[in-house]
Amino acid sequence: MGFSVSVSTAIIFLALFISFGVMYPVMVDGYERVNIAQQDNQNDFLHQQNTDIELDDVVVDDGTTVTVTNTGSVELDVSRVDLVIDNTLIQRSSTLTRVNGDASRELWLPGETLTIETNMDADESVVVIVENGIRVSESVT
Repeated sequence: MGFSVSVSTAIIFLALFISFGVMYPVMVDGYERVNIAQQDNQNDFLHQQNTDIELDDVVVDDGTTVTVTNTGSVELDVSRVDLVIDNTLIQRSSTLTRVNGDASRELWLPGETLTIETNMDADESVVVIVENGIRVSESVT
């Protein structure tokens, strides 16, 4: 009885040691992924809090021209700015965008003005939405 109890105990401890060795890297990887996701979420929230835009002008004359100023403290990606006219999302391929008059710019810095031109006439409203969901709207009469 003494030898079998010792062997059984050794087998149990060996199984626990092996299972811990298999589970530890999985638990550490899961913890790291959750940590990275929480940091990304905090960065996105901070970016959203520091984003602000102001709709300066809407001109409807054989198309619509919208002028918006980045009044926040973060740069914005022009390719991720959406324009909604009369509850219709305008495709980026049918718009011309210029940052401070330069059509080749893709980065919209704080204090700069973005002009969006499209051939669709606005009858009711214009909404500009930036990459993190901040939006500004104006009724057109």
